Amino acid sequence: MKRLLFIGHEFHQKTRSHAFMLQLLEPHYAITQAYLAPEAARKAGCLAAYAGQEFSVVLCWQLLPPMAALARLGCAHVVYFPMYDQSGRWSLEQWSRYRSLKIISFSSTLARRLRHWGFNAHYFQFFPEPGPALAAGDPHKAFFWNRDEKINLGTVTRLLSGTGIRDLHVHRALDPGQCFIPAEPGQLNIQFSDWFESKSEMAAKISECGLYFAPRPYEGIGMSFLEAMAMGRCVIAPDHPTMNEYISHGVNGLLYDPKKPAPLTLDDIPRIQRQARADMIAGHRQWQEARSLIIPLLEAQAQPGSYRLWAHLCLMYLGYPFTRSLKALQWLFSIRIRHGQWKIRFCGLTWTRR
Repeated sequence: MKRLLFIGHEFHQKTRSHAFMLQLLEPHYAITQAYLAPEAARKAGCLAAYAGQEFSVVLCWQLLPPMAALARLGCAHVVYFPMYDQSGRWSLEQWSRYRSLKIISFSSTLARRLRHWGFNAHYFQFFPEPGPALAAGDPHKAFFWNRDEKINLGTVTRLLSGTGIRDLHVHRALDPGQCFIPAEPGQLNIQFSDWFESKSEMAAKISECGLYFAPRPYEGIGMSFLEAMAMGRCVIAPDHPTMNEYISHGVNGLLYDPKKPAPLTLDDIPRIQRQARADMIAGHRQWQEARSLIIPLLEAQAQPGSYRLWAHLCLMYLGYPFTRSLKALQWLFSIRIRHGQWKIRFCGLTWTRR
């Protein structure tokens, strides 16, 4: 059986948010899993333990080691699965170093941008399995999983101000490096939890509530809010990817501006709940039909570099020459004469003459 090296963030060993991808790959590849801390992944020797092994595919899931480290593996097929919350706001200059990679994105916003720039990018939209139907829960109760300090208790209380919501459950289980930010509860009856013994215990608490607050300002896929939609909750989320790629405001959820959170208008929440679950059921059927197309992409012949990428890079540097870094400008074009030797560099290619 062909071998595949799966490179991921060490945090995913705990969350297992990538388990659906491993299940898709397992019938086709013998998988070696490598989980790295972000600081370790930036080092050139981070993959030294896997050098010399023959892999048909190297798959980078969110985490992307240096290109030099990937090159030492000697694998012709390196595929990057970026997550919008980590790399979705990268500039063209940042992305340009990965122009030789095949990219598979779960964000339509990111995939469109990369294709516009000329990258070899493909798009798939993931939907979790909906599971059995649950009771609608109380439309006057809300659940908030506090994971990121940018979406905090203050944000939620401002959104719920004047809505008539009585009860809020706050699950204080923050992502690494994030801090809990307290706030005045106002008219809310707030209950806290810091740990659930099992995922089913957490799901039971969510099912008591009709409303669910998406926990992050941006998502790579957004497993937590997707599972809440599949449970038939009305998800309230920032108007950012990937949430706004699944949620239509007032139809199957609610969106807001996280920079200016204003009190929500909560109309016909049961209707929104029903539509959210219906959309997840239909979406899961689409995902089941489309997911098999990912496998042939992993070893497909890489497309040649697009002229669009070079055109966008040139326009960027010509249009904003004083905002680019010196290193980037030298990568675009530079001439160096030293000890009688000319070194000319253009778009990353180097020629030397004496």
